[in-house]
Amino acid sequence: MTTLSNIIDNLNAREAQRVFKDVINNLMEDFDWTHIKEAMQKSELCDVYGEGHPSSHPFAKRMEKATPSQLMRSMNAKGLALLLSFADEGQPVAQAALAMALGAVGNNPAATYEEAWPFSDDAYAGYHSEGTLNKDISHLIDVEATGEDDEEEEPAEVVRDDELVWDDNTIDIANMAAAKASGGKITDLRTIMADLADAQTNIERLTKQVNDVPMNTEVTNEDGSTLTFDAKWKNAQDVFKLQSKLLDFDIRTYDWSGHNPKVPNIDPNYKFDIEALSSLLFSWKENVRSWVGGPTGSGKSTLIEQACAYTFTELFRYNCDKESSRYNLIGKVDASNGETYFKDGVLPKAMERPSVFLIDEADAALGDITMALQPVLEGNPLLIGEDGGRIVMPHPAFRITATANTYGSGDSSGMYAAGVKIQSRASMNRYGVFIQVDYMSPRSEMKVVNSVVPNLSKDASKKISDFLTVYRTSFKNGAVQTPISPRNTITMARIAAFYEPMLGCAKEAVSRAVNSNVILSADEADADVIRGIADKTLGS
Repeated sequence: MTTLSNIIDNLNAREAQRVFKDVINNLMEDFDWTHIKEAMQKSELCDVYGEGHPSSHPFAKRMEKATPSQLMRSMNAKGLALLLSFADEGQPVAQAALAMALGAVGNNPAATYEEAWPFSDDAYAGYHSEGTLNKDISHLIDVEATGEDDEEEEPAEVVRDDELVWDDNTIDIANMAAAKASGGKITDLRTIMADLADAQTNIERLTKQVNDVPMNTEVTNEDGSTLTFDAKWKNAQDVFKLQSKLLDFDIRTYDWSGHNPKVPNIDPNYKFDIEALSSLLFSWKENVRSWVGGPTGSGKSTLIEQACAYTFTELFRYNCDKESSRYNLIGKVDASNGETYFKDGVLPKAMERPSVFLIDEADAALGDITMALQPVLEGNPLLIGEDGGRIVMPHPAFRITATANTYGSGDSSGMYAAGVKIQSRASMNRYGVFIQVDYMSPRSEMKVVNSVVPNLSKDASKKISDFLTVYRTSFKNGAVQTPISPRNTITMARIAAFYEPMLGCAKEAVSRAVNSNVILSADEADADVIRGIADKTLGS
């Protein structure tokens, strides 16, 4: 038995609407819509273009024309279910119900919203008795394929029980809807899903074959020594020892034949932002250029460094400060023992290896740097004109990630205005994944601090946390320009833990830490503000 309630509860809204509309169209094929069209043109529920003024009714629907198709397209699944119930009782009943709902509101704008049932979830509760929703409409769903299983079929042998369990009470409804929607081409969703699972298995197999295509597994260091590596695909949850559905995919890791100085060291106290880590790993897996934005000292570069450390990926870093130049990036002609040669910059070195190339402070890059990077950001080889037109082909596992304080559109806060430059849309379009990294909450940051500095007293830890909370708010509001990174916080904790036993007072120890680590490194204007924050938060 197929009821209205079955369809509403077991299909998504769009599929339920499609089923109901098909049945209604069959029932009302010869229906005279003249009076309904007139009611639509006058009703406040139907905001028809060119027909009077826009309606202010809370349930009004905007429509291009006063037509039956527009009316039913605007109705939700429950409204269509009610109309189907009326239509099954006879066209005059359906006509009267629609005319009453549309006409009553049109003639009396102050009418209760209960009459607005075609478009509102809440307004037709009075119409929907339990008996209405439990009405059997099996005889109205006329499809060639009923969705019933052939006796010989054994769906349990086709469906992977560990991946998908079918509800025998509703599968027939789903099959009937699929058959109706596809004109009888889809008769059993179980078979479709089994075929899809087989196709996914083939995709995974083929992808693995592509990923396992041998690449150059040897790299040469600057001292002439060589290292070999094995590239292995592992689940990110296992690699980072973090359980999250956002990390439930395979990533490439490396097993080196010896110590590789280009691979960062793992910081066991670093805490990953899973949202940011997932996006970063996705960009590396799919070879999409990523841009990591966030305030100074929030840990943008550390995120990339630690992601490389855990995957044993080489990291090459280029800082776009005012001292950076094309020579540092691409290279330059140099001389040794009376002979000239081309000395590669950091980019061609990184391109020839299975590495991550980090463009640090990318929104501060000068024009010549941006232009030099463009072909590589597009995935193309690097042409070095200064070296006789040498072409550097990117290694298959070469990846690019940028960090910046902004997202390329300049700094409206004024905090980074001196160094940040507005990047062209053409340059920014070469990045496909944008990632936000913000400061950890003081509570989370102090957990890290306490794990690094276990001898920090609870009193000193509380005072540093209070100071940090007010300070970060002031920094975000622009009251102070000097950033405090987690590294600063750890150093303050070490200073406080060292001096508290000598001074016998947590306040004095933390005050000394704030002064020596933050205040004395700030400019004069910031220093006065920071002293005020310290006086306010450290207390007695």
